[in-house]
Amino acid sequence: MIFFIDALALSGITAFLIQTELEIAMRDLHWFPKFNQIWLLQVEVGVKFVNNNYPFISYGTNWLAFAYLIIAIVFIKPFKIFG
Repeated sequence: MIFFIDALALSGITAFLIQTELEIAMRDLHWFPKFNQIWLLQVEVGVKFVNNNYPFISYGTNWLAFAYLIIAIVFIKPFKIFG
């Protein structure tokens, strides 16, 4: 259950900063295999385009991230009881 709580929390935290995380990945792109480099470049172009032209779309990822964090918090009580 700890893994599940941690995975939910990590998923939620990383969803808040998608564009920032992509910018970090672009600085270290050489660490990734070629097929991942191509995919990351396409993702970065898409995320920048959407954020520049349709910034309201990012609210969906923020709410998704918030929901993951709330679900992770909800699982703390059962862990304390049964863990």
